[in-house]
Amino acid sequence: MTATGAAGIVEHDGECGLVLHLVRGRDDAVLEGAAAAAHADGGLDAVVPAAPFWSGPLWPGPPGGTGTAAPGGRRPPDRAGPPDRAGPAAFREAMSRFASGVTVVTTRDGNGRPYGLTVSAFCSLSASPPLVLVCIDRAARCHDAFMEAGMFAVSVLRPHHQRLALRFASRETDKFGSGQFETDERGLPQLPGALASLTCRAEKRVPAGDHTILIGRVISAISGEGEPLLFFRRGFRRLRRTGPA
Repeated sequence: MTATGAAGIVEHDGECGLVLHLVRGRDDAVLEGAAAAAHADGGLDAVVPAAPFWSGPLWPGPPGGTGTAAPGGRRPPDRAGPPDRAGPAAFREAMSRFASGVTVVTTRDGNGRPYGLTVSAFCSLSASPPLVLVCIDRAARCHDAFMEAGMFAVSVLRPHHQRLALRFASRETDKFGSGQFETDERGLPQLPGALASLTCRAEKRVPAGDHTILIGRVISAISGEGEPLLFFRRGFRRLRRTGPA
């Protein structure tokens, strides 16, 4: 399977997130009106949600790629000498080559208010006991709610959930206003029709740089059929079959 589909324009949001102005799908269709400032509640980055990026448009990169961001919208000048392979820009650029799925992670605070954010920094941690981890930006507005919550839910997104992913990566105050989420028997917001749904009990929280690693024990796992929504080189992607099934 190979990934196909996305191209976009990335700008700095004035703090340390992304603004995704345009995202092109498999048929080059533009998701208009889905621009989202990603920082305050997570964001979309293949390494960590809401990592800082250069401001300005993406300059053309290799065929099939989305290019490299240039500071202030200017083409990067040619520099003499070896590149800085130990700096944060090199780290982010290298990690953007790691394709990931896209999830929305949700919880409720003690007053019953729902919180959620888009997360690509999510993975399984242990099979016995079943553990997963989610990385949450310490500057995210929903960070404290997840640090205090006893439970949380993870919804693995499908390709048609691109707008949803952008909304939960934004500063929008009413992310649940679209009515797409339902409340389960434990009071958690769940996304019906997600490719997979996990209900987790918070087990441990580990500070790690500018993020907190939230470890959860899976107490319920529901799987569906179909394709996942992918994120690669700062754009959404889809799977395309290249050989016999």
